[in-house]
Amino acid sequence: MLAAVKDHKEVVELLLRTEGVHPDSKGLDGRTPLSYTAEYGHEAVSKLLLATPGVNLDSKDSVGRIPLLYTTGNVNIAVFKLLLVMEGVDPESRGGHVEVARLLLTTEDVDPDSEDSNGVTPLSMVVSIGRGVTVKQLLGTDGVDPDSRDFNEQTPLSRAAQRGYLEIAELLIATEGVNPDSRDSNRQTPLSHAARFGKPPVLELLIATEGVNPDSRDNNGRSPLW
Repeated sequence: MLAAVKDHKEVVELLLRTEGVHPDSKGLDGRTPLSYTAEYGHEAVSKLLLATPGVNLDSKDSVGRIPLLYTTGNVNIAVFKLLLVMEGVDPESRGGHVEVARLLLTTEDVDPDSEDSNGVTPLSMVVSIGRGVTVKQLLGTDGVDPDSRDFNEQTPLSRAAQRGYLEIAELLIATEGVNPDSRDSNRQTPLSHAARFGKPPVLELLIATEGVNPDSRDNNGRSPLW
């Protein structure tokens, strides 16, 4: 696993050819080598592992996450957010994550809509950190529910509204099966979240969207206005 984490391709090749080496071994956290190469965006080593018999592409770790969930960079979200504000850095090409996600999504037997222990899917995760290119990849993948709900009954659109990701919100609203007026466990809608977190562009988009109630009420009787 150490060689995979460090992206030492030749060492990984040598170990994979060695009798007695298990390519899908798990650490104490239940994570496999593929889980780590997916997280760090190690494309070449990920390809090697994907082509190796015995590697379970849907192997879940101790918190219920499969390798695909780690292509979002969620585990390293603090560093990811730091990179986002660096001048000249493309948030969509960083670290090879987009390519690793593409590899996993086009690999047989990978569940692109797998939920972790909090009911969070890969789509919800990439929406939360604003990865538009990967959102497009997932929305175009068979088996992905664009209106999935997490443990708070929040949909990807609610997450986009909270964070003010206008382009992602537009993508989701234009996707068949997405309810623009869905309610979470507090009966708050995406519009409520956009109002609460002060995101005018997304607020305007939702107000102009058919089926959205601008005066909806949550469990406390509050509308988006107050």
